[in-house]
Amino acid sequence: MDIKDVKAGTYSARPTLFAWDTDKNGEVCMPMMLELCDCDYAGIQVEGRLYFDTERVDKSGKTAADRSMETLRAIGLPGGTLESIDEHGIGNGLVSVVVGINAAGYPVAKFINPPGGGGRNGVKVFEAPAPDAKAAFFAKMRALSGGTAPAPRPQAPAPTPARANGNAPAQRPAPTTGFGAPVSGEDDIPF
Repeated sequence: MDIKDVKAGTYSARPTLFAWDTDKNGEVCMPMMLELCDCDYAGIQVEGRLYFDTERVDKSGKTAADRSMETLRAIGLPGGTLESIDEHGIGNGLVSVVVGINAAGYPVAKFINPPGGGGRNGVKVFEAPAPDAKAAFFAKMRALSGGTAPAPRPQAPAPTPARANGNAPAQRPAPTTGFGAPVSGEDDIPF
């Protein structure tokens, strides 16, 4: 399959290469190659960029820098800081790539997002609760369930072998016929 066969859409991808660059406004950005996964175009690489603008805010109250950091964390940003990238790389976790077709007819990554459309761990979150609200919720749920976790089910004790003298298990006498009986030189089975 040729790269020009890729149609516009949203695909899972993994970063394969990255670099630091400067955009047309003189701001630092990160171009990267993204290998499409789990689709008809698996293995094809498209180019994309992460931007770190902190001035413009989108309708959800996030800047390009906020969204880029979410994406880098989803990829597996080691150390959690941009400074760690030069030493450790960016990771190879999955991202969601919105692919568009440029004027020359080639696919490019228009947007690079954490999996699941920018949500936490691939799940879209509308408004995460504040830590104190979450702690209050957990306390309320503990109170509703009786304050404790369900008690583990008791397990039946293992059978204890009978003891003849109180020290060692009683020995069963050796069989004289059948399986486990001593073998004589003659055939014990009548025909």
